[in-house]
This record gives sequence, structure tokens and C-alpha cells, in this order.
Amino acid sequence: MRGLKTGTKEVTWQWCVDHGVEEWMAAAILAEIESVRLYGCISISTGVLTSMQLAEMVTSRMVLAVKLNLANNTVQRFKARWVARGFQDQREDLDTASETLSHVGMMSLVQASVQYGFRLGLLDYHCAFLQGREYEPNEMLRMALPSVLKTGMWGFPSGSHCVVRKSLYGLRDAPRRWQERLISELRALGFRPTKSDPCLLVLPSLNDRRRLNHCSDQHAQLCQCASLISFFCCLSITMIPCAIQYSRKTIPV
Repeated sequence: MRGLKTGTKEVTWQWCVDHGVEEWMAAAILAEIESVRLYGCISISTGVLTSMQLAEMVTSRMVLAVKLNLANNTVQRFKARWVARGFQDQREDLDTASETLSHVGMMSLVQASVQYGFRLGLLDYHCAFLQGREYEPNEMLRMALPSVLKTGMWGFPSGSHCVVRKSLYGLRDAPRRWQERLISELRALGFRPTKSDPCLLVLPSLNDRRRLNHCSDQHAQLCQCASLISFFCCLSITMIPCAIQYSRKTIPV
């Protein structure tokens, strides 16, 4: 409905129980657990930890929220996000730099869109930060389960913890690793960064453009040319017949 005002409110599991909506929130939590497992972000370990490993372990929390219709104060959607407390991460020499589009790159993109009549659109990329570049064995870290997952009703063994194999929401290097994975996939499809801005990519070869029409399902969302794609968690990507641009700012169209 156009003009509908909505808002998001963070809640606790006890709040869900008190309001009789724990069944719906449980479904959201299970979906989040499935996403983390689907993308291979963690593995569960029940091994005994040394004092050094315990000191280096980071904690995590399950952020629970409800999307409200502010007009009548009803719940529209239940959301859950497994977030690591990245400020506890003691790994050194982490590459956390994440490039963003420059003013020159933005103006170049807009000029090309107007000049050639490219069509823009928007797409939310699901669980973007869970699909970043995998950690090397020496980069992995250990993470404690959120308190809500220690109750035994979610299928995790008693006393278990997580080994983080790919970036999670909350970790300092998550944006960088997602960006590296994204650029790698785009390069494989034939895109190349421009000299004026590494965040503005072009597809110069006609053969590469034809190849996009026969890409695998894995790249299906990246192959919708003539569209603007806005990625989840403030990472947006613009695709037009001969150019791709990504940034952390959603572009109003």
C-alpha cells in the first residue's frame, strides 16, 4: 500500500513469549540459522577449549526485531539476524577497507545512463555479507552461541561453540570480504574497473555481453542488464548494458 508508514522495533525473546508471538519469531530465527549454515559461515564444535582459545573467543547475539505498521501498531514481519560482536575480535592485520563510489564515478554513470537511455531498477541482495570470501585456516575465529540458542530447543549440542569460516554480520572485515567476492565474480563475467574509479566497472567486449545471456543460475541476479541493483546492508550495485557501479549508498531513482 502506497504511503504506508512502517517502523522497526528491536525486541527480546521474552517479549515474544509475553505477547504470544514466539512461534512466528522462532520461524525467523530458524530461517537465519539456515542461512548461516547454507553459506558455510560456521561449523559447530564441542571440543574442549584451551584458556588461550577462550580468551580469544568472540561472543554473538541474535538480534530480534518486528516490523510494525505504525498506522494501527500491528506486526507486519518478524526478523532475526545473527550478529557477531566484532569489537571483541583480536585478529591482527585485518583488511577492513571497503571502497565506495567517488563523485566522478557517480557523474560518469549518470551521464552514460542519460546519454544511452539505460534503464535503472533496484534489487535487494539477500544475505550479502554471508557470501564473502572464505577465511584461510589461520584466519578463522571461535565464537560463542547467542544466549537464545543455548536453550536446547534449536538443535545445538550442550557446551558447543562455533568456528567461523566465513564473515558474519558484525565482523569488521565482513564488508571488505563481500566486496572482494563481488568483484571477483564480476571480473569472471568480463567486467573491468575503469581508470577513473575502481568502483565503476564496464563490460567492454561484445562477446562478454553475449555470454551474460547464457550465465549459470549462480550469476542470474548479476546478469540482469539494464537494471540498478541495490544490495542488502547498504551495499548497492548498478547494472546497465555496458556498466556496473557499486557503492554503500542507495541511489534515489
